[in-house]
Amino acid sequence: AKYAVGQVESYLHRIRGFFKQADVDQTGTLSWEEFRNHLQDRKVQAYFQALDLDVSQAHVLFSLLDADDSGAVTVEEFVDGCVRLRGQAKSIDVNRVMYMCERAFARMSDFMESFAGQPGFPPVGTHGLIGGMQTTASYEEEA
Repeated sequence: AKYAVGQVESYLHRIRGFFKQADVDQTGTLSWEEFRNHLQDRKVQAYFQALDLDVSQAHVLFSLLDADDSGAVTVEEFVDGCVRLRGQAKSIDVNRVMYMCERAFARMSDFMESFAGQPGFPPVGTHGLIGGMQTTASYEEEA
Protein backbone atom coordinates (compact mmCIF):
# COMPACT_ATOMS: atom_id res chain seq x y z
CA ALA A 1 0.00 0.00 0.00
CA LYS A 2 2.89 2.33 0.83
CA TYR A 3 4.38 1.71 -2.62
CA ALA A 4 1.03 2.49 -4.32
CA VAL A 5 0.68 5.76 -2.41
CA GLY A 6 4.20 6.71 -3.43
CA GLN A 7 3.38 5.94 -7.07
CA VAL A 8 0.25 8.11 -6.97
CA GLU A 9 2.14 10.99 -5.35
CA SER A 10 4.90 10.69 -7.97
CA TYR A 11 2.32 10.64 -10.77
CA LEU A 12 0.56 13.74 -9.42
CA HIS A 13 3.90 15.53 -9.00
CA ARG A 14 4.82 14.82 -12.63
CA ILE A 15 1.41 16.01 -13.88
CA ARG A 16 1.74 19.28 -11.94
CA GLY A 17 5.26 19.69 -13.33
CA PHE A 18 3.97 19.29 -16.86
CA PHE A 19 1.27 21.85 -16.20
CA LYS A 20 3.76 24.36 -14.80
CA GLN A 21 6.06 23.98 -17.83
CA ALA A 22 3.18 24.29 -20.30
CA ASP A 23 1.71 27.38 -18.57
CA VAL A 24 4.07 29.70 -20.44
CA ASP A 25 2.22 32.91 -19.52
CA GLN A 26 2.04 31.77 -15.86
CA THR A 27 -1.67 32.54 -15.49
CA GLY A 28 -2.44 29.31 -13.64
CA THR A 29 -4.47 28.05 -16.60
CA LEU A 30 -3.56 26.34 -19.87
CA SER A 31 -5.07 27.63 -23.08
CA TRP A 32 -5.50 25.31 -26.05
CA GLU A 33 -2.55 27.07 -27.72
CA GLU A 34 -0.25 26.50 -24.74
CA PHE A 35 -1.32 22.89 -24.48
CA ARG A 36 -0.93 22.23 -28.23
CA ASN A 37 2.44 23.97 -28.41
CA HIS A 38 3.77 22.03 -25.43
CA LEU A 39 2.67 18.75 -27.01
CA GLN A 40 4.76 19.47 -30.13
CA ASP A 41 7.90 18.56 -28.18
CA ARG A 42 8.80 14.86 -28.64
CA LYS A 43 9.98 14.70 -25.03
CA VAL A 44 6.57 15.90 -23.88
CA GLN A 45 4.83 13.32 -26.09
CA ALA A 46 7.00 10.59 -24.58
CA TYR A 47 6.29 12.00 -21.13
CA PHE A 48 2.54 11.74 -21.72
CA GLN A 49 2.97 8.17 -22.93
CA ALA A 50 4.90 7.41 -19.74
CA LEU A 51 1.96 8.87 -17.80
CA ASP A 52 -0.24 6.42 -19.75
CA LEU A 53 -2.16 9.21 -21.51
CA ASP A 54 -3.02 9.15 -25.21
CA VAL A 55 -2.12 12.44 -26.93
CA SER A 56 -2.85 11.29 -30.48
CA GLN A 57 -6.03 13.37 -30.41
CA ALA A 58 -4.78 16.35 -28.46
CA HIS A 59 -7.80 18.57 -29.04
CA VAL A 60 -10.18 15.87 -27.78
CA LEU A 61 -7.92 15.36 -24.78
CA PHE A 62 -7.93 19.11 -24.07
CA SER A 63 -11.73 19.24 -24.34
CA LEU A 64 -12.04 16.37 -21.87
CA LEU A 65 -9.67 18.11 -19.46
CA ASP A 66 -11.58 21.40 -19.73
CA ALA A 67 -14.33 20.28 -17.35
CA ASP A 68 -16.12 23.64 -17.19
CA ASP A 69 -15.83 24.26 -20.97
CA SER A 70 -14.15 27.62 -20.38
CA GLY A 71 -11.53 27.21 -23.11
CA ALA A 72 -8.79 27.03 -20.49
CA VAL A 73 -7.72 24.28 -18.11
CA THR A 74 -6.94 24.99 -14.47
CA VAL A 75 -4.35 22.94 -12.61
CA GLU A 76 -7.18 21.18 -10.73
CA GLU A 77 -8.99 20.30 -13.98
CA PHE A 78 -5.70 19.15 -15.48
CA VAL A 79 -4.73 16.90 -12.58
CA ASP A 80 -8.25 15.49 -12.13
CA GLY A 81 -8.62 14.90 -15.87
CA CYS A 82 -5.23 13.23 -16.26
CA VAL A 83 -5.98 10.88 -13.37
CA ARG A 84 -9.44 10.13 -14.75
CA LEU A 85 -8.23 9.58 -18.33
CA ARG A 86 -5.15 7.57 -17.46
CA GLY A 87 -4.86 4.22 -19.24
CA GLN A 88 -7.31 2.37 -21.41
CA ALA A 89 -11.04 2.54 -20.92
CA LYS A 90 -12.31 -0.49 -19.09
CA SER A 91 -15.38 -2.38 -20.22
CA ILE A 92 -17.38 -1.05 -17.28
CA ASP A 93 -16.49 2.54 -18.27
CA VAL A 94 -17.62 2.01 -21.85
CA ASN A 95 -20.81 0.29 -20.74
CA ARG A 96 -21.57 3.09 -18.29
CA VAL A 97 -21.28 5.65 -21.07
CA MET A 98 -23.51 3.54 -23.32
CA TYR A 99 -26.07 3.26 -20.54
CA MET A 100 -26.01 7.02 -19.92
CA CYS A 101 -26.44 7.72 -23.64
CA GLU A 102 -29.36 5.32 -23.90
CA ARG A 103 -31.07 6.92 -20.89
CA ALA A 104 -30.53 10.41 -22.31
CA PHE A 105 -31.85 9.31 -25.68
CA ALA A 106 -34.93 7.74 -24.06
CA ARG A 107 -35.66 10.97 -22.16
CA MET A 108 -35.17 12.99 -25.33
CA SER A 109 -37.50 10.62 -27.21
CA ASP A 110 -40.17 10.94 -24.53
CA PHE A 111 -39.84 14.71 -24.65
CA MET A 112 -40.10 14.79 -28.44
CA GLU A 113 -43.11 12.47 -28.40
CA SER A 114 -44.89 14.85 -26.03
CA PHE A 115 -44.74 17.47 -28.79
CA ALA A 116 -45.62 15.13 -31.67
CA GLY A 117 -48.31 16.46 -33.95
CA GLN A 118 -48.16 19.99 -32.57
CA PRO A 119 -47.62 22.77 -35.12
CA GLY A 120 -43.95 23.35 -35.86
CA PHE A 121 -42.81 19.94 -34.63
CA PRO A 122 -42.13 17.01 -36.95
CA PRO A 123 -44.15 13.87 -36.40
CA VAL A 124 -42.50 11.03 -34.57
CA GLY A 125 -42.12 7.97 -36.79
CA THR A 126 -43.21 4.47 -35.95
CA HIS A 127 -41.06 1.52 -34.92
CA GLY A 128 -38.85 3.58 -32.66
CA LEU A 129 -37.65 5.91 -35.40
CA ILE A 130 -37.22 9.46 -34.21
CA GLY A 131 -35.75 11.93 -36.63
CA GLY A 132 -34.16 9.08 -38.59
CA MET A 133 -32.54 7.56 -35.49
CA GLN A 134 -33.49 4.13 -34.25
CA THR A 135 -33.85 3.50 -30.55
CA THR A 136 -32.44 0.44 -28.80
CA ALA A 137 -35.96 -0.76 -28.10
CA SER A 138 -36.77 -0.82 -31.81
CA TYR A 139 -33.63 -2.87 -32.50
CA GLU A 140 -34.75 -5.38 -29.88
CA GLU A 141 -38.23 -5.56 -31.44
CA GLU A 142 -36.73 -6.43 -34.83
CA ALA A 143 -34.55 -9.22 -33.40
